[in-house]
Amino acid sequence: MEEARVLVRERFANPGEVTGYAVAFPGDTTQADTPVGFGGGNPAPDLTQPRLLAALVEVVADLRDTQRHAAPAAAARPAAERLHAAGTARARR
Repeated sequence: MEEARVLVRERFANPGEVTGYAVAFPGDTTQADTPVGFGGGNPAPDLTQPRLLAALVEVVADLRDTQRHAAPAAAARPAAERLHAAGTARARR
């Protein structure tokens, strides 16, 4: 967003606790040159901060689950290749 120069204003309920956000685009200003901001839920309800965080939590959980299942398979591959090579060598005899 920085490259696109989109302005992001965080909303805090308590110090240090972000509860929402608003975005403003370059050039979208009032006559007083104040940025016109849009709350996260205005463009789409799925873009509210709580829904974005919930989606992020799901993605992270999926990644962890994938990594947990991928590691044993990756570790087993060399053994499977050795077994295959041994079986191929025996078949040639």
